[in-house]
Amino acid sequence: MDSIVEQQMKLWGRLSADFSCHVVQHAFDLPDSDAYGYFSAALPGGRKRVIGKVNERMRAAAPAFVSILDTDAVQRQLGARWEDPLTWYNFQQTPSTDALPALAEEMTAHARAVLGLTRKVLVTDLDNTLWKGIIGEDGLDGIKVGPGSPAGEAHQQLQQWMLDLKSRGILLAVASKNNRADACLPFEKCPHMLLKLDDFAAFEANWIDKVTNLRTIAKKLSLGLESFVFLDDNPMEREWVRSQLPEVAVVELGPSVFHYVKDLARWNYFFGLTLSKEDLARAEQYQTEAARRELLASSESLDDFLRQLHLRASCTLVNEKNLARVTQLINKTNQFNLTTRRYTEAQVRQFAADPDGWAAAFQLSDRMGDYGLIGVILCVPDGSPEQWLIDTWLMSCRALGRQMEKFMFDRLIEAAQLRGVRKITGVFCPTAKNALVARHYDDLGFATLSSTPEKVRYELNLALDVVSLADHIINNPVGQAAAVSLQN
Repeated sequence: MDSIVEQQMKLWGRLSADFSCHVVQHAFDLPDSDAYGYFSAALPGGRKRVIGKVNERMRAAAPAFVSILDTDAVQRQLGARWEDPLTWYNFQQTPSTDALPALAEEMTAHARAVLGLTRKVLVTDLDNTLWKGIIGEDGLDGIKVGPGSPAGEAHQQLQQWMLDLKSRGILLAVASKNNRADACLPFEKCPHMLLKLDDFAAFEANWIDKVTNLRTIAKKLSLGLESFVFLDDNPMEREWVRSQLPEVAVVELGPSVFHYVKDLARWNYFFGLTLSKEDLARAEQYQTEAARRELLASSESLDDFLRQLHLRASCTLVNEKNLARVTQLINKTNQFNLTTRRYTEAQVRQFAADPDGWAAAFQLSDRMGDYGLIGVILCVPDGSPEQWLIDTWLMSCRALGRQMEKFMFDRLIEAAQLRGVRKITGVFCPTAKNALVARHYDDLGFATLSSTPEKVRYELNLALDVVSLADHIINNPVGQAAAVSLQN
């Protein structure tokens, strides 16, 4: 067993060294039949037992740039269709042709997670989705959820599945055609409801069409609709959302609630490979954001609001402790992202290891809570150590409107000056989602060098231009930037 795992680890290392890629390793599948029967899993040398231990050891040994595809789960899902003796004996092919689509979908889920394409929000209907019945017509006593009826237990199972999603950082929201008071009643009064009102990052219960409500939720959460999954028992509502918002993933639910969880789970919309502290705290962060919006509404001006927040930010080098979160942020940030380049952990590690570059991660907090790690700048030498190219500059949407981009600019200039960098080159690559930062370098005093529809190139000459550090109200520990710059 050890030799098999060591062999795989050597292969992973070679692939990473040669291609700086993420590796998806298929776990070994179990035999369809075994003459040893029960003993295959019971005996120390039994085939099923050995294969299981090898898979466990591979998972334990896999570094961050390797993910283990759960072949056994796909095999269980397909049952007898996993193997086809005719295909094996004629072409030495395994698994069967019928099994390849399911295996490909599982492989695609790994690729989506690496590229930051995993969905982030589950928006659900209420009536006949979270419970059986129509709350506005049947009343609290007329709906079914939880023990007492098979359908009620199935609806409760769906709620538990959603709670589990929330616990790992997926946001929950409601879009329901209902009077708000009626829609809230089960969450407040029904003892078998597992979900509560404060489990939702957004709650739209009204008589507005669901396409409009989905757009409203996206605006409230500052997230693109491509991050959304929509759950609704009504086929007409599903088709309407599909036709108007093709970027939203619409779950095709079957006619029975008993299959809702499988219908939702089958496409791996929320499949992830990393689980950061920011993920675990995401629901709480959005609740805190609601309190910030209330403070903004009561403030005399935006500057007054920011001063009341008592913003504090910090800058650290990209290192092994924050590498997974930095990579995650690089691969999922779209709006405040100058180049929208995607990288594996191995590639980000290379940026951090470059002695002539600068790879920095930024954190933000205020008196109401911690935003977590929300910004990244990756600089590489551009022809010489005295000139930097900003390969990546991005910031989470949670930090928009907090002057964090000015703080990041301060730290960039200080780091460059301490390294003897004379010129900084910046690039803006327009996409359908990053128009927000189209004038980012212009606003910071960079001069335009060239411009095409695909790329705008800027330059800041630290040796000739008078560079004024940004005017912001974010507090920064004294001397931190110097320490960060000189440690690399």
